[in-house]
Amino acid sequence: MSLSQEIKHKAIELGFDLFGVTDASSINTEQAEIFAQWLKSGFAGQMAYMHRNLQKRLDPGRLFENAQSIIVVGLNYTPPKHKPELSGSAAPSGRIADYAQYEDYHSFIKGRLYQLTDFIKSLAGDDLKFKICVDSVPLAERALAVRAGLGFIGKNHMLINPGLGCRIFLGEIITDLKLPADKPVAGIIGLREKREVLRLPIAQIIITRLAVRLIRPTGLHRIAELITGALLLTPVTNIIIGE
Repeated sequence: MSLSQEIKHKAIELGFDLFGVTDASSINTEQAEIFAQWLKSGFAGQMAYMHRNLQKRLDPGRLFENAQSIIVVGLNYTPPKHKPELSGSAAPSGRIADYAQYEDYHSFIKGRLYQLTDFIKSLAGDDLKFKICVDSVPLAERALAVRAGLGFIGKNHMLINPGLGCRIFLGEIITDLKLPADKPVAGIIGLREKREVLRLPIAQIIITRLAVRLIRPTGLHRIAELITGALLLTPVTNIIIGE
């Protein structure tokens, strides 16, 4: 078993649903231009911090010296179907964001990533260096997640995984350890290409999601995605999207 495979198995053991590796090169020019235009248009609103550390956000090498690889993990946060009922009709009610129904994800994802780095050190040496990133670090994490093969960017500007949808927490480990990069999801066209129809057999979507829900606790859900895709003679990652 290769080092990357051992790290991936450990990540799944720690509870992560998705795992991928990409190199530490800069975000491509097209994505950088889209982000720059987004800022220029004022879409960041009152999030002034989005204008800071722009070069670091687009170039992981500026964020971490001698960066070689970036490990990207994903954790599905679909809330439980059975929600507690409010006691009494007079009680105030409202809708709570799905991600807010869990403890602060920054803390528990960081904790798991630190466990993962300890595991990597035990295999590859204590002299390795890491930087753990969970949302609060200037890093174009969705672009990196796409590059690491975790999914594609949909019309909602969210990362979408064919088996898990868009409710995904992301976390990254930037390291000076050189690891082989995974391939991006196949079949995605550029963000500025002509709009196309999402091409994925509906049966495959249903079967994949059922398989993932049934065996996710066993840590074998990625295998299920591959098997269901093979049985239907269409890769699970065969998605084509447009602007």
